[in-house]
Amino acid sequence: MKNIQNKIRITFLITLLSATTVFADDDPGFGYEGDPGAAPIGDYVPLMLLVAVGLGYFLIRKKLVKQV
Repeated sequence: MKNIQNKIRITFLITLLSATTVFADDDPGFGYEGDPGAAPIGDYVPLMLLVAVGLGYFLIRKKLVKQV
């Protein structure tokens, strides 16, 4: 059962991460005349927050499980 739950979580995270990065805007607009390959950091903030919260949760959970 635990293996199925892990597969569902991984599938959900991969889907969410790919959807977030696919819709990231490559053209920042606003008359930006710099490097055309520069991506605005604001498009990746939700992705970074999601990864940080997920990583923090799993690391803290792992630490708490080892203490028991």
